[in-house]
Amino acid sequence: VFKEFEPRNQYGKRELEHYIEFCDKLKMSFGGKKTLRKLINLEAPNREYFYGYGILKKYGIDSLEVVRRFDKWEKSLDKVLVDSFKVAYERDQYYRKNFDEKLLLLNDRKNEDLLLKLIKSNNFPTIDKIGYAGGPDYPIKIITLHIGSSTKRFEYFKEELYKCVKKGYIRPIVYAEFVDRECVFGIRRDTTNSIYAAYRSPHAIKDSAQVNRNRKKINWVRISVKGSH
Repeated sequence: VFKEFEPRNQYGKRELEHYIEFCDKLKMSFGGKKTLRKLINLEAPNREYFYGYGILKKYGIDSLEVVRRFDKWEKSLDKVLVDSFKVAYERDQYYRKNFDEKLLLLNDRKNEDLLLKLIKSNNFPTIDKIGYAGGPDYPIKIITLHIGSSTKRFEYFKEELYKCVKKGYIRPIVYAEFVDRECVFGIRRDTTNSIYAAYRSPHAIKDSAQVNRNRKKINWVRISVKGSH
């Protein structure tokens, strides 16, 4: 599968890493340099934390090539979108650190409008387009926790972000936290009956079997609860 398809998110990256390690250990073919270069591309957003030079060198890829590929990936980012999400992330955080509820909600609405516009124009800000936008993590992971200011908009984002998960644009956990935050901060406030159990211990969930069925639909890991039903 990895020889034909490009993994699109961090879960895919970890699976590819395990696949390469497994094949290398058993001296099985995994696609050689071609597959390793796919891994390099996936590691680009986390380049400062990349320590996989050993296995690359073993298969004839030196550190200079890795740096060149990282630089090429960085230059391929959409600079306009990167700048937009640098501003969006700062906007998201500023009044959470310097609390002002009115201005915080106003900034969340601005970020919501930005994401709405990009979804409607088929220009979703994937990690391949914006990287981490100068921040500590993929900014969509944070910003999506604070959008959906009305029931109508929340349902719209719920549907559209689900499509993004299925396409590999965002990680399942990003979507799960967006949906389940309504169980924590929304009108329902029923953390024992959340859809994906993104915020609570599995032991506090009413129906773990249903949660696992929900998680399977977005290709997220199962919860394991002894004696669950």
